[in-house]
Amino acid sequence: MQMDPEVVAAALTAFTEIFVKPTIEKSQQLMGRAKDEFDYSRAAKAYHKRLIELYSKQRMLGKPDEVTITDLFTDVYVLDKQTALRRFDIATLREEGELRSMGRPGERKRGFPLVAEGDNLYILGKPGAGKTTFLKYIVTQAAVANLRKLPIFVSLNEWSNSQYGQSGQEALLPFIVEQFAICRFPDAKPFIEKLLESGDALLLFDGLDEVRQEGEQRRTLRRLLQNFAKQYSDCQCLITCRIAASDVMFEGFRDVEVADFTPEQVEIYAEKWFTEFPHKLDLFKAEIAKTENEGLAELCCSPLLLAMLCLYFNDVQAFPTRRAELYEEAIEALLKKWDSNRDIQRDYFALSARRKQQMFAWIAAQTFEENDYFVEQRRLVSLIEAYLARLPDMPADIDGQAILKAIEAQHGIFVERAKGIYSFAHLTFQEYFAARYIVENEARGTTKSLTQKHLGDDRWREVFLLTASMLDDGEDFVNQMRKQVDVDLAKEPALIALLTWADEKTQNAIVRDESQLAAIRLAYIYLDRALDRALALDRALALALARALDRALARDLDLALALALARDLVKTLNADVGVDFGLLYTWQYASIYGILDKENRVRYVQNMDEYSASFFPQVVDLVREQVDATRLCDRLAALVLPTGQDDGVAWRKFVDALAQILNEERDFDFTRKISYQQLSILNTYFNANERLLRCLELATVSNRAGIKARLLLPPEG
Repeated sequence: MQMDPEVVAAALTAFTEIFVKPTIEKSQQLMGRAKDEFDYSRAAKAYHKRLIELYSKQRMLGKPDEVTITDLFTDVYVLDKQTALRRFDIATLREEGELRSMGRPGERKRGFPLVAEGDNLYILGKPGAGKTTFLKYIVTQAAVANLRKLPIFVSLNEWSNSQYGQSGQEALLPFIVEQFAICRFPDAKPFIEKLLESGDALLLFDGLDEVRQEGEQRRTLRRLLQNFAKQYSDCQCLITCRIAASDVMFEGFRDVEVADFTPEQVEIYAEKWFTEFPHKLDLFKAEIAKTENEGLAELCCSPLLLAMLCLYFNDVQAFPTRRAELYEEAIEALLKKWDSNRDIQRDYFALSARRKQQMFAWIAAQTFEENDYFVEQRRLVSLIEAYLARLPDMPADIDGQAILKAIEAQHGIFVERAKGIYSFAHLTFQEYFAARYIVENEARGTTKSLTQKHLGDDRWREVFLLTASMLDDGEDFVNQMRKQVDVDLAKEPALIALLTWADEKTQNAIVRDESQLAAIRLAYIYLDRALDRALALDRALALALARALDRALARDLDLALALALARDLVKTLNADVGVDFGLLYTWQYASIYGILDKENRVRYVQNMDEYSASFFPQVVDLVREQVDATRLCDRLAALVLPTGQDDGVAWRKFVDALAQILNEERDFDFTRKISYQQLSILNTYFNANERLLRCLELATVSNRAGIKARLLLPPEG
């Protein structure tokens, strides 16, 4: 999208009146030139137009064409206090909130109004936080007279590679003059000098971290920038730098840190990205909000990684089931692509990208195993040194501290969360690298150790899923999980009896494919244990059952929904399951009426009458339609139905009679007792089965349906 020509024309006029005429007149007087010797006004307009051409667009990772800044720019917010300067201990960081947010401290302020206040700002941010985009946005806004200073954008990386950045010749002013020439403003030195002396310049120095430290070049540049800001103190200076590369403070500058995107900013950015495809926007928002995409949502706080997710989603309109693919792309973007797109070279010890990732994986495995999301700096340094010491051709005196700072500055894989306390930039990255370590060391028994130690641990859920998706052959891993699932359950005869009963109920089930057998077993375990709150293997089915039963238990009664669910189970899963659910719900519903006190019985008279007149007869009809059992139907039809006028005694007699019928005709055992401790074991068992099923969906295996059909069977032997 191009800028509106009328806006550009108006901006040119304003620009000339505000900046050009006064400065030109003074510079011409100083030079003793007549106004007709050189048309500075025309040159200045050309410079202004060139500013818009150069800085109103930017390349985006993965996009073939440049993108107009205003098309995608989302308000930048800054923190008034740097994250790394907080003096918190690890316990405090853990208490701050969700681990996936990793803490977002400090007072948030909008970036552009802060710039408009006129202070010199040292703008720090993580890789891909949007620092350069922010400066370019400021240039475009200043160019249309939203700021009353003339913007001068200076790429410090370009300076360092120019003749003015070479050893012994370092100078800023000649480089700035050259930038004016590039912007079609020839012979600009007197104009620039007067502009600087008058304080009418807004100097934007971008990318201090992109200047190499070798040969003292960065140290020299810091001195030049500090002196430049002092010499032209009436001008406003903005300097950007990656957080970890900043080991100095600039005198007279206010330090601010670019804040992570909030969910609201993520939504605004997505709306701009998908502005031409609103249906894709709706799909994107729905997908990123799903629980299973929590790790992807975490990456959205970085504009760079959010752009990557939007780009991927724009192409396929879905996120991959194998989310490791996206994490791999994100890591690749941080390690190589982002800098290579801008011709920036960074390195330490000439480590290949693969070696770097192996180091991150080893560190992630060590720290995640010990439940360490936040790590003291000295420990992280020692882990880096320990890993590198194992590699060939490494020097004897490895400086782990310097390498940690290089990793933080160059890639943003590690982030300093408080003074001397680090973490991976995203918990998702730590999980991904921990899984990668397990996969790459499978021959050393890492997958077996994972299943034995952590199968029932929710903290390791994502590591399991990522491991399953990254293994070339997941058959052994899935079978290890299936065997481990039975280990704790084998010690509980009552639970084995429950699974055996559920399997027997499933034997005669007519199913579309054998993988449905596990879902039917699950349904019967739920029906037998109506009070259970375990995580479900078949989420849709189990949650529907649990919701219906929970409503009954909470006396938030919904007969119509329960009947509809029973009929739906008949159609979608199995006729016997639907019938048994209807009958069990009937028993549960009537049981509640049997224990109501007088006051509540009056309150629910209408519900009780509705039950007697409509719900129970329709359940009997459902049984008659689906089950070839005349005696069962006759016995149900012969039951004496209480009404709203009857007391609890009548309802309890009905409940006992119905329980006897269900026991004798449908094999429900209402005398089965399971302790709270056993329920806890059952919950863990469901967690493990749910994890196994999710891994099975991601793993490369030869007989997926067969493995799924064997789930929830009693332990063998």
